[in-house]
Amino acid sequence: MPQIIQTYIDMGSSATKCLYWHGRPSLLHLDPQVARLNPTRLDRLMLGGLTSQEPEDSAYVMVGNSAYAIGALAIAQKGDSGLALPKRDRAVYKILATLGVIAEKTHSGEASTETGYEFEAQIGLLLPLEEYWQDRKELKAQIQAAIAEFGFRGKTLLGQLTRIEMQPEGAGLYLAKGLQLARANVAIRDRTVVVLMFGHRNLSILTFEKGSTPQEMNSTSQGPGFVEYLKQCATELLAIASDDPALLEAVLGGHETFRIPGRREPLTLAKACGYAREFYLVG
Repeated sequence: MPQIIQTYIDMGSSATKCLYWHGRPSLLHLDPQVARLNPTRLDRLMLGGLTSQEPEDSAYVMVGNSAYAIGALAIAQKGDSGLALPKRDRAVYKILATLGVIAEKTHSGEASTETGYEFEAQIGLLLPLEEYWQDRKELKAQIQAAIAEFGFRGKTLLGQLTRIEMQPEGAGLYLAKGLQLARANVAIRDRTVVVLMFGHRNLSILTFEKGSTPQEMNSTSQGPGFVEYLKQCATELLAIASDDPALLEAVLGGHETFRIPGRREPLTLAKACGYAREFYLVG
């Protein structure tokens, strides 16, 4: 009997976050970077003991004849987080990698090199508002086709998509508000709820009127995201990319200085963050 994978995935620009069920709820985190792998490079990585690592630390997928590293492995392969790209462009690779990691972590018994893992997938997916409106039907078809047979860390995975539910990012906050109102014996369908999403890529305003999904007439996702703050930091520091994971880590950690490999003197991060904060809030 095929394994059943139930998961909700948020392919955020700062990370791919995933909640899945295996007896109890479990969390999974993958870095947002993706890198295309040369087949010869992949052979060398395999010889170097790549698959002896935890699957989330060495995740790569084979889609047709192409290989893609996801997360920590992609960082090591000089991948990028694709901030300038729509999320749909890399969604299939990230979803396949997430399913591959879960399959390895939850599968009982060993997978043979011939058959690998067989599973049924029930997926919840969060999409940026614009992509929810425009791309969800096409993305569902792409996922359904790719999941049928793909490679993960050298093994073949055979999947069947039995259910997929797509929601705009921020829908979870709306559901949480619904529970809060229900405890006060108030039906959320009698209210208009506005959700603000301060995301990494953009700032979204979602308006739920009488239980309906956000519409283009009352909602938008065109506001400035946290990446604009990081871009300004990178402009002040020079010689650093705005999607460098080390920059994000330093900013979130509140570090006063920042070191770039190959340079002896640290850069003053505190001053750059001050300028970036003023730019972000005023702009």
